[in-house]
Amino acid sequence: MLHEPLCAKDLGLQPDDLHVFVLSDAGKPIYSRYGDETKLAHLMGVMQALVSVASQDGDELRTIITEERKIVFRTCGHLILVAVGPQIAPTGHLTTVLKYVYNQVPRLTAVPLILLLSIYKNVMLHITPGARHWGSVGADDGGKLVSPKRQAEARHWGSVGADDGGELIVSALTVQRIEKWFTQKHNLDLRNLLIGDSRILSGAIEQVETQLGPTLNAVLCIPLSVSVRDTVVQAITQPIKSQDLVFAILLTNYRVVCIVSMKKHFLHPTDIHLVTNLVRCSQSFKAAPTNWLPICLPKFNPNGYLYANLSYLDEHSCLVLLTVDSNQFYALQTSKDQILSRLLSALNGECLSILASSACPDVTELSIPGLRHFVCKLTSAAQYTTCRWAVPYALPHNSSKSDIETDPQAARGLAATMARRRNVLNVYRNIHSKLHCSLHPLNSLFIASDTEVFLGSRTNEYDVYITMEPFVEKLEAFETVKKVIKWINSRKQRLFLLYSPTF
Repeated sequence: MLHEPLCAKDLGLQPDDLHVFVLSDAGKPIYSRYGDETKLAHLMGVMQALVSVASQDGDELRTIITEERKIVFRTCGHLILVAVGPQIAPTGHLTTVLKYVYNQVPRLTAVPLILLLSIYKNVMLHITPGARHWGSVGADDGGKLVSPKRQAEARHWGSVGADDGGELIVSALTVQRIEKWFTQKHNLDLRNLLIGDSRILSGAIEQVETQLGPTLNAVLCIPLSVSVRDTVVQAITQPIKSQDLVFAILLTNYRVVCIVSMKKHFLHPTDIHLVTNLVRCSQSFKAAPTNWLPICLPKFNPNGYLYANLSYLDEHSCLVLLTVDSNQFYALQTSKDQILSRLLSALNGECLSILASSACPDVTELSIPGLRHFVCKLTSAAQYTTCRWAVPYALPHNSSKSDIETDPQAARGLAATMARRRNVLNVYRNIHSKLHCSLHPLNSLFIASDTEVFLGSRTNEYDVYITMEPFVEKLEAFETVKKVIKWINSRKQRLFLLYSPTF
């Protein structure tokens, strides 16, 4: 069925795109990237049957490879996750997609990832599917979430609907409660508990598809001068009074400006990507002065919550303060106000504007003939840098959404440009899988095609991936890698966070 384009289109699927399905171990549909889960119920039933047949023989179904498709299965507790991609897609890439999707749904082997509470008119607003009350939230649900006073405030504002307080609605559940429900009702429809979550799940897939951070297991930071970044760090660290604050993350245009942490603690790149995806996919956060978000970051602690005070400082910059104490909202709110005040006055009042205008370097800045694109990971810091897309991967500056919608030629041009970008990223992923193969890792890999030349190379300090014009010789490509590394070393402090500031 997945190989018949007409049949796929009848189901609302996109035959040439990567698909992701999430279902329960009883075959109940939970999520589909494309199409209607209800119409796909019989298809997901087939997937569940395949997994079940393998498990009956004591095996685990991992991968099915056909002439055109590669289908990757992962079973996590009561969830079955399936990714369907092109046959040439690295298995590791499809597995990464499923890992990020799994981290964005309530975890059935641990506490749920996200338990959203919004601040509406400076008080708690909690919305559960079908009910708006706090009566069911207790110790069995992971502990008292707020004080009785704030519970009363939440009940007072309980009549405020989701459209007033935010787009996302996720109920307060724990693994014990969910597993109990699955035991009592094996064919539980989990979709009722994930209302509004499809944006975050789809955003996680898009993040893995369009960015190399998840593949490289690294974070992309905004290039900044040392003086500007130090100014931002000082503005964050000086007002902090809470002893329970674990992390402070400042994002601008969904990229990391800085991360300040409690001593002896650090955030894994996967957790940073999850926070970034949550912010990017939740535009309603901009409308609220403050958002209070209990959230589980699985790499930091898969069995507990961190509580996030999330606020937009302007249209582009978002501050996330993470604590282990659910009663620290007002203390963190005070800290946020002080941080904002310092940032607004820093650098002659231009600090936030400087952050918003910062961008990845242009490939022409390197002055290397034939170089079209590069990505470089600093392995010791789990960070990477890259350049902006240039011709033939750059979008036309004069193209607008209305032009694309009304001009078929512009739409075809956009599709062709995006296809070229995807091809570059897919080749990088294939090279990465060869450089980091557990059995026989390579130190470098050169690939030549009719349209581009690619080279990936590992050194003691960097992983470098470059794209060059066609017909570039192998020796010239290796010399280009050396030039890229030399250029990056000369701007290392600007491109990477070379130290970890602490409270």
